[in-house]
Amino acid sequence: MREEIRYFRGKGAAEYLIGSMMFTAKDELHVKALHLVCHNTNTRALMFYTKLNFKPYEITMRTDKQVYLKSINIFIYGVKDAV
Repeated sequence: MREEIRYFRGKGAAEYLIGSMMFTAKDELHVKALHLVCHNTNTRALMFYTKLNFKPYEITMRTDKQVYLKSINIFIYGVKDAV
């Protein structure tokens, strides 16, 4: 991991950026729902999105040629009317 990225870990940068995105989506763009996609092995991100009240609403299985033809579980998170 690059040193610049490591410096910001645990300092609230991601929470600030997601919060800013949610504010802009709701107040400026009048978005009704946000949907995030997260790979099921990214535990840190899954816990982070859960902390921000995103809830899993669909789990899909994909076969993607870009990922060496392996099946990938994708958690899709969404917050309806919470933006």
